[in-house]
Amino acid sequence: DLLNGRDFPHASKNPETKQLLVGAAVSVKPYEESWKRLEALAEAGVDVVVFEGHGGDHQDMLDIIKKAKSAYPNLQVIGGNAVTSSEVYRLIQAGVDAIRVGKGVGSVATGQMVKAVGRAQMSAVYHTARIAKDYGVPVIADGGIKNSGCAIKALCLGASTVMMGSLLAGTEESPGSYYFQDGMRLKKYRGNFSLESLAQGNVTGGVMLAQGVSGAVVDKGTARRFIPYQAQSIRHGLQDLGIKTIEEVHKSLYDGRLRFEVRSSAAQREGGVHDLHSYAH
Repeated sequence: DLLNGRDFPHASKNPETKQLLVGAAVSVKPYEESWKRLEALAEAGVDVVVFEGHGGDHQDMLDIIKKAKSAYPNLQVIGGNAVTSSEVYRLIQAGVDAIRVGKGVGSVATGQMVKAVGRAQMSAVYHTARIAKDYGVPVIADGGIKNSGCAIKALCLGASTVMMGSLLAGTEESPGSYYFQDGMRLKKYRGNFSLESLAQGNVTGGVMLAQGVSGAVVDKGTARRFIPYQAQSIRHGLQDLGIKTIEEVHKSLYDGRLRFEVRSSAAQREGGVHDLHSYAH
């Protein structure tokens, strides 16, 4: 414990017990099974629960959030996913402590193509965070984070943190085994609602509707090096903005000091590496 405390000084810990904070995901269906899982997790002392469901504010999601907060008022509950102000409002009324934002924007998601339901992630984060801040509820940008620049944009649009599924999927600590293909070291990565995932979930009857794909991501090495690199990139981005903290970022956003500008396709091209025969990082 002493060595871990030395090596990981920024680890998320309970301020009283000094133990690491623990989170778990719970599906909202089937309800009876989900509630049994929640009871077992609460008894074990879990700190935060993320409720998983197809829609952010459908009745099953709202019902289990209300019951969970009633039965375990000290348990932190994350609901979602939401992309509109009305969805956020209903989740807040149900009692969530934080909200995941994003639909059909993940690297392995196809929901927007299959169902024509979703929203551009920057718009979703901005409009949901603007409502959630009035109730003191943070939002989590879930999806569309391709690099540290995307994380900075999400934070500047009102998000308090970001999820980096595809970025972390290639690290040594993520589930799965590495394999080689065309000289590249890869690791498998699949969406929750891909055909492969649905088949392993023993879905029976009717037609399996895939809302995601299975793919592969490039080896990223250990998260011990990857996460500090991402964090330092975000610090440098905020430094160039002249801002020290995420709280100050949000204050600058809502008082009008922080501004955004639409970039043309030409501007996006010149903002990246260009006009080189080859290059290396």
